[in-house]
Amino acid sequence: MNSKQSFLLEQAAKVERQATRNRIAAAGATMGALLSPEIWVIPEDVSRASFAAIAVYSGLKAIHSGFRESGYREAVLSEATKE
Repeated sequence: MNSKQSFLLEQAAKVERQATRNRIAAAGATMGALLSPEIWVIPEDVSRASFAAIAVYSGLKAIHSGFRESGYREAVLSEATKE
């Protein structure tokens, strides 16, 4: 592999990592917004604690998904750079 290919693959990896960080940040912001009581429209049969637990779980699941996706893409990129 020549230096130009290495450079391009390195840049692609940087872009992928930044995109993953952006997705994780967006998931965190969404979770924060969901935890803000001012915007909650909670059905009468659901307690605030249950709603908060669901919001936290959803946010953490999105963050975990972002990390898992990032690791997968980096592994694929690493495999592609091998000669």
